[in-house]
Amino acid sequence: MQASSAADPGVGAHSIPDHVPRELIRSFDFRTGLGSHPHESVAALHSGPRVFFSPTHHNAIPGPGTWVLTRAEDIRAALQDATTFSSNVRRSNSGLTLIPLELDPPEHPKFRVIMNPIFSPVKMKQLESKVRGLAQELVAKVADKGGCDFVEDFAKPFPVGIFLDLMGLPQESMGRFLAWEARIMRDKQTRTDAIQEVAAYLQELIDARRRNPTDDLITFAVKARVDGRPLADAEIIGICVLLFIAGLDTVTSSFSFHFRHLAEHPADQEALRAATVALEREFGIPGRLPLETHLAILRHLLSAVVLNLAQLGASPGDPAPPAAQTFLRFRDAVETHFASTRRLEDYARTLGYSTRTLSRASMDAAGVAAKEYIDRRVLLEAKRLLAHGDQPAAKIAARLGFSSATNFSKFFRQRAGTSPLAFRHAERGTRNLAGRPAGVTADGTVWGESIRQQRQLAMAADAERRRHIGDRQAPGRAASV
Repeated sequence: MQASSAADPGVGAHSIPDHVPRELIRSFDFRTGLGSHPHESVAALHSGPRVFFSPTHHNAIPGPGTWVLTRAEDIRAALQDATTFSSNVRRSNSGLTLIPLELDPPEHPKFRVIMNPIFSPVKMKQLESKVRGLAQELVAKVADKGGCDFVEDFAKPFPVGIFLDLMGLPQESMGRFLAWEARIMRDKQTRTDAIQEVAAYLQELIDARRRNPTDDLITFAVKARVDGRPLADAEIIGICVLLFIAGLDTVTSSFSFHFRHLAEHPADQEALRAATVALEREFGIPGRLPLETHLAILRHLLSAVVLNLAQLGASPGDPAPPAAQTFLRFRDAVETHFASTRRLEDYARTLGYSTRTLSRASMDAAGVAAKEYIDRRVLLEAKRLLAHGDQPAAKIAARLGFSSATNFSKFFRQRAGTSPLAFRHAERGTRNLAGRPAGVTADGTVWGESIRQQRQLAMAADAERRRHIGDRQAPGRAASV
């Protein structure tokens, strides 16, 4: 492959592969070339071609440039096609594989699954007091000053402090990790050296945790197993370095943009403050109303907070574009009826649209087809009920409109990759002495449910098997879903 030098205005003397069409060459630097309003700069890409070639990229490994996709459906297609667009490419010269980011299937899901308990509701609940305490501590340091450098005084130390808690490290280590974070994220020349220093530090922690296990992320990784084997030290380091990098700059940048907007728009501050005060007041008096009413009010108040956040930056009176209005109507209908129907045709008929129109609107606004949006909403509610309640799967199935517990289990397994009961026990972080997920014995029998419920599930499964046998014997009959 030959490379030619681009002479287009703004591109400069970069080497361009000969197979790249000249009309698709654009200079695009997402790190330093987005100006003072980067979101608007990125949004402007949507008015251009679906794909273009930029001679500039920021990978530590040299290369001629990078292709940039500008449409959600193309990005999704690339991310889901590991054969054509492999993730198994190093992003630095450190020699580390960032896990699971730089793995392709079938290895990627194996490592992704073992990380789920790290972020389970139970684990997050355990961290809540520490996270809240750290936020209060950082605010207290600047409260009497009348102002602060928000990025340096809060947005940077806050995520680093949370990472230190996850790792079981003292907050006194924050200065060292902040220095590493700056070199990794903002200094291309020292990035590799900084990653290697972090890896060496983590290796010392791994050795220490093998000798003296504690209740932190390193110990969890040391005890984890993939394909029946323990993780190698390099794999543990790859997981921890990825969590370190992913949890720092993204959180810092997100905080910074949010609070910059609020600083520049006092009216939005007041609207958000009023909505959160009402939510906090209602949350603090659960016994005043029946539980279902109390929960419904909380949901509406939380919706008010989310809507206020969603409208930040919008000009008064700006109407939503037609496609957005269609999606908003569809979204509201799903919120109201997802427990009674999952059929896209029902929503299309109720709203007066075609199924194709709803799918286009959903794809544009949410990045997924309309039927997938419905199923994801049902799955989210199922996960919430399983993780935070004690209702058996049969009752949850009925509550979500499934004709049987078996159909619900099939739906859940197809989309979550596990059974409802296994998900419940994994989310609650419980394990039995043999290391199996709590709730499942060696032969697959569910424990923790009553004998009566086990018999109901067994009878439902037997009926489903007999129905499938009948379907195979009568090929002209349509199987129900």
